[in-house]
Amino acid sequence: MRPGDQVTVTRCHHAGTAALVGDLAAAGDDLVGVVLLGDTQYEQGRDAEYASFDETWGRAIDRASVATLPATGNHEYADPDPAPPGCRLDDGAQHACGFERYFGEAPFTGTATDGHASYARLFGRGARHPLAVIVLDVGRCEQDPAACAAGGPVATFLARALHDPAVNPPSACTVLAWHQAPWSDYGHGDLAFVGPVWRAAFVAGGARPDLVLNGHDHLYARMPALGPDGQAEPDGIVQVIAGAGGREVVGLPFAGDPPGRTAFADTGRFGVVRVGWDATRGRLATAFVTEDGDAVDPQRIDCR
Repeated sequence: MRPGDQVTVTRCHHAGTAALVGDLAAAGDDLVGVVLLGDTQYEQGRDAEYASFDETWGRAIDRASVATLPATGNHEYADPDPAPPGCRLDDGAQHACGFERYFGEAPFTGTATDGHASYARLFGRGARHPLAVIVLDVGRCEQDPAACAAGGPVATFLARALHDPAVNPPSACTVLAWHQAPWSDYGHGDLAFVGPVWRAAFVAGGARPDLVLNGHDHLYARMPALGPDGQAEPDGIVQVIAGAGGREVVGLPFAGDPPGRTAFADTGRFGVVRVGWDATRGRLATAFVTEDGDAVDPQRIDCR
């Protein structure tokens, strides 16, 4: 939230969720990184607003001494101030320069040459099943849908990264992360402009990702494995929406198996998604860790 906003039952819990980073690290979870799924600071990601982030999530990640993997959200691209000289995340009509200044250029250097904040990181290089994390600059696409179109820069970067063995080795467990969820039964609903990016993930064989992490909708929701058009498909990709990090939650006191396409949702609690990685067995494990420490909806995903 913005500096000075008040904590209520359903709003402004970024300090509480940030504390979970330290709790997970202290519990011996051997954290390797924290993925930030966009809209990291409301309302427009300006420099002054990032002071609020720095006091909570920024400090928590620093203390945990793990990699920071930030994704852009639509709010980062809502900064109305003129873009400063040298900002890479400026396409003329919009920019995410506050985001770039806060997190620095290091995550993006050498992985996106067209001014897009898409990048990839490989953990456990040399392990039997390393962990590939590919972060996509989908945040800009709400105002610039062409950036996420088929053949556009975001989908093109994704296809290139998935087929690059230096980024996504054949034996890797592969996670994609971006802000706007393509498929959702809540909040913003299905978003057609993200569809080409989702479909670009459906490459052949072991290069296909095992898990997609999204935000945007302010709740926790897990979809079943979904196919290219968002249909339930046993050989599809699991999508998890982790949007309960602080600003607000839907607020309805519900947690369980909802009707319809969603496999599980928690609409009333703040929290983070923990993704466990087993480099020996080739397995991911997910759970929604609530603000009070409960691990909800534990799931296991065997990597391809």
